[in-house]
Amino acid sequence: MPSGESANGIAPEFVAARRALLDVIDLLRDQLPGIVLVGAQAVYARAPQNQSRQVTYTTDSDLALDPDLLTDVPNIGALLLAAGYQRHSSPGRFFSPDGIPIDLMVPDGALPRSSRRTAVLAGQSPSTARRTAGLEAALFDNSLMMIRSFESDERQEEIRVAGPASLVVAKIVKIRERLGSARVDRVISKDAGDVLRLLRLCDATTIGTRMAELVRLPTLTDIVTATVAAIHDDLSDPRSRLVALATEEFEGFEPPSQVETAFRVLGGRLHDAYTDKAQMN
Repeated sequence: MPSGESANGIAPEFVAARRALLDVIDLLRDQLPGIVLVGAQAVYARAPQNQSRQVTYTTDSDLALDPDLLTDVPNIGALLLAAGYQRHSSPGRFFSPDGIPIDLMVPDGALPRSSRRTAVLAGQSPSTARRTAGLEAALFDNSLMMIRSFESDERQEEIRVAGPASLVVAKIVKIRERLGSARVDRVISKDAGDVLRLLRLCDATTIGTRMAELVRLPTLTDIVTATVAAIHDDLSDPRSRLVALATEEFEGFEPPSQVETAFRVLGGRLHDAYTDKAQMN
């Protein structure tokens, strides 16, 4: 949870993370055609904080790299290091000069199969990015958006931002991985809260319809099918983990019964829209 609120009602950690995101967008301008904003900052761009009951906060920036659109020059890792960024021991993670994490990830399905976490990219330094499952749809489901500063400098930068459907896919994959791992303590309620936020503010029916379009792409068929099935199966269970996690996230802001009803109803709308559109295809 954020440590407090700034004068404009936004958590100071989020203000700093947005500043760092604008800095890295500016620095990597020549590679922007091959970069998509994902993660929490993308969720909040699609579902703004002034429309949600949920507290809006994040401490980092997540960028998905498209290996088919990146160019050999400039070298992303070299650019970051020359600008004073520090490389973390984990591939794909850098810290801005102010210590804000920046994560560079390549969707696992966009690369040849490998057991390595490092994403090998032509013309780029080793360990510049890491392989990450769940982001595949973001390379196809995105659009340009203007990302603005929360500070008085009025800075703004344009970048491709993952769409609501691909963000739901990414969040569900992440939740399933964490629930299925031995480190259950790493499961965070925020991801489930973000899924509900997207279903509410970006229209669950529209998201389901978009997923039915994405599933027709051969590279996305398996991951989209699994995502829709996971949502449907979980929300059909009286002891839904998604509902439990979202209820935890919205504690103090919304009654548990309201969170549960919203998640089950909207999840059902997503599934129905997906099924209807898929049958038409």
